Amino acid sequence: MAAGDDLSALLSKLSLEQYKSTFEDEEITEVSLLHSMGEEMLRESMVELGMKDAHVDVLAKALFSEEGDGEDELALEDNAGGDDDDGLALEDNDDDGLALEANEAPAPAPPASVAAAEPVTTAAPTVSAASKKAAERVKNQGNDALKNGQFADAAVLYGQAIGLDPTNAAYYSNRSSAYASLSQFEKALDDAKNAIRLKSDWAKAHLRHASALTGLRRHQEALDAYNAALQCEPSNAQIKALVAAASETALVEKELAADGFDWMAELNDRVAPTPFYERGLQLQDDAPMTIDYREALQEGLEAIGREEGRLVLRTPRGAAMVVNGIEGTNFEKIVCVGARTATTTAQQLKGATGPVAVKLWHMLSDWRDEGDDEDAIRERMIRRADAEHTRIRALSGCKHWLQLIADVAAEKEALIGSVPYPAIYLEHFPGQDLTELLTILQPPGARQAAKRANAAAANGADDDSDCSDDDHFDDDDEEEVDEEAVAEAWERAKAEYTPDKLGEELALIKEVALGTMRALKEAHGAGFRFEPDGSEGPFLGDVLFHKGRVKLVDTEPLGEYEEGDDQRFTAEPLVYSPVGEYLRAWWESTRLKIGMEMNTQHPDKRYAEVLSGYGALNWMLFKWEPERLQGDEIIRLLTHGAEQAAPHHDPTLEAHWEDFMNRAFVMLGPRRFDELKEISNLIQANEITGPDVVARSRYLMGREFEGLHSEYLKILKKAGVKLK
Repeated sequence: MAAGDDLSALLSKLSLEQYKSTFEDEEITEVSLLHSMGEEMLRESMVELGMKDAHVDVLAKALFSEEGDGEDELALEDNAGGDDDDGLALEDNDDDGLALEANEAPAPAPPASVAAAEPVTTAAPTVSAASKKAAERVKNQGNDALKNGQFADAAVLYGQAIGLDPTNAAYYSNRSSAYASLSQFEKALDDAKNAIRLKSDWAKAHLRHASALTGLRRHQEALDAYNAALQCEPSNAQIKALVAAASETALVEKELAADGFDWMAELNDRVAPTPFYERGLQLQDDAPMTIDYREALQEGLEAIGREEGRLVLRTPRGAAMVVNGIEGTNFEKIVCVGARTATTTAQQLKGATGPVAVKLWHMLSDWRDEGDDEDAIRERMIRRADAEHTRIRALSGCKHWLQLIADVAAEKEALIGSVPYPAIYLEHFPGQDLTELLTILQPPGARQAAKRANAAAANGADDDSDCSDDDHFDDDDEEEVDEEAVAEAWERAKAEYTPDKLGEELALIKEVALGTMRALKEAHGAGFRFEPDGSEGPFLGDVLFHKGRVKLVDTEPLGEYEEGDDQRFTAEPLVYSPVGEYLRAWWESTRLKIGMEMNTQHPDKRYAEVLSGYGALNWMLFKWEPERLQGDEIIRLLTHGAEQAAPHHDPTLEAHWEDFMNRAFVMLGPRRFDELKEISNLIQANEITGPDVVARSRYLMGREFEGLHSEYLKILKKAGVKLK
C-alpha cells in the first residue's frame, strides 16, 4: 500500500469508519504516519486508543502484509436481508479442511450451475499462521453476531476475516448467509460463487448459491444449484428434501408464466363500475347497485373463463387458487371465492380445508374519472388492504368474525398474471345475508304511497305535483310494476304465511341478532366499534348466517376508540344500522301480511302465542331509545328472555355470593378458584349453557366439595341463571 494514501479512505475500505474521529482527535490524517510506526508500535498504540484487537489485526494486515492480494475483499458491502432457508450450520472451526493449504491438490472444476464470475485471486495467496488465527477469531465473532440476529455486524466481521484470510471458503459462505438474512441476495450470490470457486466440491457452498438464487426468484437456477449440492453429497437426506422443494417451486415459476393473463384487468374493462356507482348516488342507496355490480362481475368472470380457461391467482410464494365466483363488492374491493389447486403440495394454500375467500382491492385506475393519479390510487388500495389486515389480525380467534387462513395469514398480495393486487386470504363462510333469508313483500299501492311520501318530504309540502330530481327513476320503476300481479302475489303470500312460518322467521332473526351482538362485543373487546348511529354498518352484506352460525365478514366499517369516546358496549350500532332498518321493514310487511293492527295483540291466538315468545326482539323491531340498549343486557335478553334480562337487585344474595366466594377460595385453592371464576365470567357473558355450568362446576369441585357445589347452584338459580 502506498504510504501517502489518505487515511480516511483506508478506514472506509477496511470498514473501520468508527475510528475516524479517534484519529482526527490525535491529528493522524495520513497512512504514512501509521506506517512509520512499525507494526509492533502500531499495535500497541491502537490498543491504547481503544481499538478492538480484531480491528487492530485488520489495520496491521493492510499496512504491513507483504501480500496485497485480497484487499478488495475488505470493503464492507451494503447491508441486505432475507431468510437463510437451507438450515445448515455455520462453520465454527476449520477442522473440516475448508482452508486450502499450499500443498493441497487443485480443486476440481466447479459444476455447471456456477455462472462465470471474477476469481477471488489469480493465484491462491500465502496466508501466515498468525493471519489465519486472527481470521478465525474475527469469524467466531461474526458467528456470534449472526446467531444473535445482528446480520449487518456479522457481514462486517466476516468481511474482515476474508481480508485476513481470503483462501477460506467458509468465510464467504457465512457472509453469504448474513447478506441473505438482510435480503441482499445479489451480494449473497457473489459470496456463494466465491466459496464455490475456493471449494467446488463443498455442498454447503452450493446450498448458499441456491439460497441466494431463490431470494432473487431465479427458481430454475436455484434448482440447478441444489442439484449441484446433491452431486457433492448424494446420500444427504436434507439436500434431497431441498431438491424436491426446489423442483416444486420451479414448477410454480413455470406455471406463473403460463398463467400470465391478468384476467382482473380484463374484467374491469368489461364491467366498468361507474354506471352502477352513479346509479347508487342518484338513488341515494348504493346497496342495490352493489348487488347489480356483483352480478355483472360474475357474468363477466364466467364469460372470460369460457374464453380463456381457468382463472388463477397466486400468493407471492406461488400458492395457487382457481377463481370460480365473486361473492361481494363495494366498487373498489371484491371478494373472490375459489378452490385450491396445485400439481404439487407446496403450491397449495395450506391451512385451508375447503374453498378460500380472497378480498381483492382490484380498482387500480381512476374509475370515477376524478383526475386521481394512478400511483396514488394504488397506494390508497394498499393502505386499505393493510388496515383491514390489521383489524382482522386483532380479531384473531373471535368466532363471529372471518379469520385469516393460517399459512398465508401474512400475505397481503395476490398475483394475477404478473400484476400484484392488494389482497388478504380468508376462510370461506358460505352464509346468506338477510335479504336472502327474509322476503319483504310490499302490499298493493305501497310503491305509490312511498313515492308520494318521499316527494312530499323532498319538497317540504304535501303536494307531490312538483317531484324531486330523482322521480324519473321512480317513474321507470312504476312502468315495470304490474299492480294486478302485485295484488295476486300479496294475497297468495298472506294465505301461505302460517304461524309456523312466522315462528321460523322470528327464530332466525333472534339467532342473527344474538350472533351479531356477540360479534360487536368481540370487536369492542379488541378496541373496535361501529358508529353508534349505524351509519357505518353493520351493512346487510356484512352479516351472514349459515347452519346456526353468524359471522361478520367485513371489518372496513369498524373504527377504533379514541380518547374521550363513550366506550360503553351498546346495541345502538345494530339497531340503527341498515340491518336494523331491514328487520323493521320486514316486521312492517309481516304485520300487514298477518292482519295485525298497530299496538294491539293479534286476534288469532295461534299468531299471538308465537309472538309472545319473541318479546326479546322488541328492542330491535321497535327501535328502542339508546339509553335502553346496553349491550350486555341485550345479549342477556336474547339469551334468557325478557323475564331474565334484568334481575332485581338483591343485597342479601350479593352478600351470600361474596361470602361463598371467600370460602371457595380457601377450600378450592388458587388454581381451582380461578377456574370457578372463569365459569362465572362465561355466565356473565352468556357464552355457556346451563347444563355446561352444572357439569363443569361439578367436575371442578368433585365429591370432596359436594356441599359447596350444591350451594353454588342454589345461588345461581336465585340470580336467575337457567341451569336446565
